[in-house]
Amino acid sequence: GADGPAARQYDHTWRAIVAVVRLVRRLFAPPSPAARKRFKIAGAVLLLLFAALQSFLAFGLTRIVKTRGLPAASQMLHMLVDIRSASASLLGVKARVRGLTIGNPAGFEEPLMISAGDVRVGLGAIRTALGELTISSCRIRDARVAIVVNDAGQTNLVKLIEATPEK
Repeated sequence: GADGPAARQYDHTWRAIVAVVRLVRRLFAPPSPAARKRFKIAGAVLLLLFAALQSFLAFGLTRIVKTRGLPAASQMLHMLVDIRSASASLLGVKARVRGLTIGNPAGFEEPLMISAGDVRVGLGAIRTALGELTISSCRIRDARVAIVVNDAGQTNLVKLIEATPEK
C-alpha cells in the first residue's frame, strides 16, 4: 500500500533530494548586496595585510636578521657573520641576502673566510609553510672562499664544518 515501508523510504529519499537541491541553490545563489560589500571589505583587508607583511619582509627583515639572527650564528660558529641586507618574498617564497661575510675562526690570519655579494634562495612553499625549511634553489654571485691553513696545520673550512650543527 501507499503507507508501507517502501512509500516511507520513497518519501525520505525525495525529501533528502529536495534538501540537497535547496542547499545547492543557496550556495550558488548570487550574494545579496550587503554580502557582496562584506566580501569586498574582507578582500581589501586581506590584501592590505598581505601587502604590509610583504613590505616588512622586503624592507624590514634586515634589522631583525642583524639583531637576532647574526649574533646567534656568530656565537654558534665562533666566527663573525654579517650581512649588508636581507629580504624575502611571499609571492615566490624566496629569500635574498646581500653582502654576506663569514670571518675566519680565531688562529687564522686572513680576516674573511667566505664572502658573497648576492645570495638568492628559493624555498619549498608547502614544506616551509609546515615549518620545515626546504631549499629548492640557490644562486650565489660574487662569491669568494679563502681556504687557509694556520700554524697548527688546521684548515679554516674544517673548523667551520666542525662548528656547524648536524641536522
